[in-house]
Amino acid sequence: MTWFARTAHRRHELMRGRAPAVTACLLAAALAGCGPDGGIVLEIHRAPGADSEIYRLEVRVGVGHDTDGSRALDPSWWLAAPVADGKDVVALPDGLGGTTYRYKLAASDALDRDDDLVVAVIGYGAEPSSPPILFGHTSDLGVRFADGEARIVDLPLETFSSSRHGVGKAGCVWWNDDEPSARTRAHAIVPDADSDCDNYAEGHDENGACQLDCDDLDPDISPEGHEVCQDGIDQNCCAFDRDGTADPDGDQINGCSQIPDCVDMPRGTVVAVDVFGDPVLSEDIHPGATEVCDGIDNDCSGMCDDDPGLDGDGDGWLNCIRPGAVKGVHRKADGRCVAADLDCADAGPIRNVPAAEINPGADDDQCDQIDNDCSGACDESKLAAGDGDGDGVPACGTGDPLGEQPQCRLGRAADCDDMNPFALPGGLERCDGLDFACDGLVYTDPLPCFRTDMGRCTLGSRACTDGTGAPMPIGACMADPNAPMVTLPVELCAATCSADNVSDCFNGDPLACDIDFRGQMATPVLAPCGQVDIPLAADPMAPCRWVLIGGTSQGDWKVTLQRGLLSATTFEGCGIPPVSLRVLGASPDAADRSVLIVNQTRVQVIKLRRHDVNVCEAPGFACH
Repeated sequence: MTWFARTAHRRHELMRGRAPAVTACLLAAALAGCGPDGGIVLEIHRAPGADSEIYRLEVRVGVGHDTDGSRALDPSWWLAAPVADGKDVVALPDGLGGTTYRYKLAASDALDRDDDLVVAVIGYGAEPSSPPILFGHTSDLGVRFADGEARIVDLPLETFSSSRHGVGKAGCVWWNDDEPSARTRAHAIVPDADSDCDNYAEGHDENGACQLDCDDLDPDISPEGHEVCQDGIDQNCCAFDRDGTADPDGDQINGCSQIPDCVDMPRGTVVAVDVFGDPVLSEDIHPGATEVCDGIDNDCSGMCDDDPGLDGDGDGWLNCIRPGAVKGVHRKADGRCVAADLDCADAGPIRNVPAAEINPGADDDQCDQIDNDCSGACDESKLAAGDGDGDGVPACGTGDPLGEQPQCRLGRAADCDDMNPFALPGGLERCDGLDFACDGLVYTDPLPCFRTDMGRCTLGSRACTDGTGAPMPIGACMADPNAPMVTLPVELCAATCSADNVSDCFNGDPLACDIDFRGQMATPVLAPCGQVDIPLAADPMAPCRWVLIGGTSQGDWKVTLQRGLLSATTFEGCGIPPVSLRVLGASPDAADRSVLIVNQTRVQVIKLRRHDVNVCEAPGFACH
């Protein structure tokens, strides 16, 4: 396919939403060369990794260099030249997207075919006030018109970086690819109005506004320049200040004072508007002035509203008060102030959180019942996280707090570990160093265990030091004088067996019980259908001492020993009412669990299995 045919084909695919005049000229260039001098076709597209969308392009062209040093500060900089058809701004109504936009440059009186050229393209967002988003240039490509033919130049746009790219308000464009961490203008396209690329147009302001550059080949001289007292040079381009000795605003301080005046415009000049919307005059700002809370640096200290009495907690977020009005101000690290939301804690702490950590710039990422970011809502990022582990309890719950009136009424009954579906309010505690019940407590009761004593497998106990942070929170299995005097099956004393779960250790034939549960409700522990009391067999020939091995938390199940109205993990004595194993509940996805009960003379194993039903019917369980 020829270049001309390929151009016509790509035009159909890539010119969606382009400016009609440019498109027509480009089509002519593709088919007829647009005249004897040919043209340059810039293929503009986003570089890999430059993901931001743009809706407007600005094209800047530089021609040759300043050989005699009269038109640019740096002779290696390029001199700005107008585009032939005046279309240096291109609207992209649908955005650039992943397409390539073709822009044609034609030779003209300003763009001679024998000139070396450089092109910079800046991409902007949809809003007119959008800052630069993407930036590209051709400085390494040696762009030049070729006689009688069109030349294609690939021009990728990368993400705009303020340390490597610049677009000045007076028309200067600069870039530096060699030192990406420096703001050095290694390359620039400079207009006649800003030959030193300091963002100020050349001229002398006779009206005293001091907004023109009085020496356009010296970047240290501009309206932003620092006036050196009586050195014969007008550094700030304000001739009326008489080289620093004048006091135009009549506040008795000038540029030659021991502490120079930071604002010295003619008296009555409005130099700023405070946070309340009131004008601030030049004579109101000078060293020694009283610093007031208004978003302005009144005393020329370089920091606005920096009197310690204006910011109770010193966090840089202030509440400025005037009769009938309160305005928020944020003092940034560079000393400037901007309007902001009010600081909702500017004095003492709220419970255990210092006031300096509570302001509109803080992160409200704790479930602590406090409006940390002064948004009017508490714990919103935690609440937005929802229920990450699917256990039915969100990362941060709601509820009325106990004992005191806090800043917000949120943050109680929260999931203490929303990445762990077993840790939730009302969860089953175990000896593992973790708070599985989200109550701030850990399991500290002694645990039953199996030990070999004089060749017999017997029941002992081991201390649980839960909460110490130790990798092994359970102590050694010690003899328990209160344990039932029974010889246990020898397999229970095997090294691989644990009293926490005997399902893989006990070789006997357990009593299997199917426990009815209705539905899959999203609750931590779901109660079974009705009251489930599984009778335990007693030995009438020996005194009874019942022990529930492993306690009430049995994996995903919660159980207890029951005698009449009494619940416990240990009962002594036989008789009426008999002792039974009561099933209190199980988690919605509970696995089968073998529960071990030991009395004075025998061992009983009951295997619990969850049985989901649509309708609860008595008795609610069946054992076999």
